[in-house]
Amino acid sequence: IKLGIEDQTNVLKLGEADNTSSFALLSSEMELIRSRLFFNKVIESVRLNPQYYTVGQILDDEKYHNPPFWVDYELRNFAFYNRRINIDIIDTAKFQLSYTIGEEKFSQEYRFGEVIENDNYRFVISLNRYWNESMGSEHFFVISSHDALINYLESNLTVEPVNFDANIFKISFQDYSLSKAHALVSALDTLYYQYSLEEKNRANRNKIDYLNTQLAETEKKLDDYEKYFEDVTISNRTVSLDEDVRRTVSLINNIDSQRVN
Repeated sequence: IKLGIEDQTNVLKLGEADNTSSFALLSSEMELIRSRLFFNKVIESVRLNPQYYTVGQILDDEKYHNPPFWVDYELRNFAFYNRRINIDIIDTAKFQLSYTIGEEKFSQEYRFGEVIENDNYRFVISLNRYWNESMGSEHFFVISSHDALINYLESNLTVEPVNFDANIFKISFQDYSLSKAHALVSALDTLYYQYSLEEKNRANRNKIDYLNTQLAETEKKLDDYEKYFEDVTISNRTVSLDEDVRRTVSLINNIDSQRVN
């Protein structure tokens, strides 16, 4: 990402110029992207829950874009966050759901599309229409808590400078799933771009608000001056003070001449 720093020194001819260095600006933008506030925006925009996995002989494989099934969920018990919930697909109509919570082991057969509801959760599990036996039958999913997602982003995101003179920095994300890492980097880039536009618009709105305030104050001053002149005109019963002064001076001169005579 390259920062385009515009030189808007004293646009309104007010106050001193902003002498913030490009180094400080680059550092602050990098810290912004690493902040929890920004991570919250990423979590809202990218589908990170649930995480779907296929059980492998050596490693479990996360299926980010094309999972074997979909889970519509509502958790009512915090103990089920960050917990492995197994799904063994029996056929295109049925599956076995199982999990272990402490000493409790649970296992029961359900049908796809059926509402599974109790005091702990509400699940509706639907089979992906593209699933076939070659994709395996042993799977599981995990619903991560908000804190777990924040820690996941924090641990795998790297934001580092590339060229301080050119105001360029780099965002990278490490994950076992290439498509997931790509989606997160794209989301960070898009969200940062939107944030930059919002900040620029906010700065412009502040300038417009300031100018409108100055216009209102100037208009009030002009109204006060106009009222002052109206009061002077009424109290002196004249519309031309200069002419009155000249006439008064002339009368004084005539009186002085009469006194001298």
